[in-house]
Amino acid sequence: LMPEYLAVTPDHSRIYVTTDQGNIVVLDAVTFQEISTDNQNTTQTLKPQGDPHPNQIVIDDGGQYAYITDSLQPTIYVLDINPYSATYNTIVKTLSVKYAPSGLEGLAINSDDTRLFVAAPNRRVRTFLTDIGAGLTGPSNILDIDLTADPKTGLPTWKQLASIPADQAAYGVARTPDPNVMLFTDYLSDAKGLGIIHKAEIGPTAADVT
Repeated sequence: LMPEYLAVTPDHSRIYVTTDQGNIVVLDAVTFQEISTDNQNTTQTLKPQGDPHPNQIVIDDGGQYAYITDSLQPTIYVLDINPYSATYNTIVKTLSVKYAPSGLEGLAINSDDTRLFVAAPNRRVRTFLTDIGAGLTGPSNILDIDLTADPKTGLPTWKQLASIPADQAAYGVARTPDPNVMLFTDYLSDAKGLGIIHKAEIGPTAADVT
């Protein structure tokens, strides 16, 4: 399956792993054995519809959802990981985002679970292999996704709010203890390799990046 990235649930009971074959697998964190990941078909692996390329993954602090980027498409897969949910281990939402010309890479949720930030490189970046000829020569973007609850449904809003300019081949995203501060890296820019996003919780703009 060629495993790539992983995320552990907040209760340390399960490990979700993306693979190069388009599948998402889940391991029991105690026995390290693969368990069923598809609540609807009871199969050993879960695969989003279409032609997916699951990439990096992050889990919210409440253990409700896992968010998975697609390395080739402007898509984020939302996986329900709440064991008490009727849609447990099922893709419940596929987010199509703008300003992502070459797929999506790293992602992170701020420390109060209100915002999801996603790296959208201007060219394809796959671990240590970089396709220099692909993508655009303009800036990459960091996408801002609203995770606050919709008062009508109680579910996250899952709405794209803004696109924050980055430099060449935006790649990694990380949170800090401050919900208003996020970090990101530009894979192909030594001069601007690390970016700091301020006002993350209230809607950052290009002026809020240092």
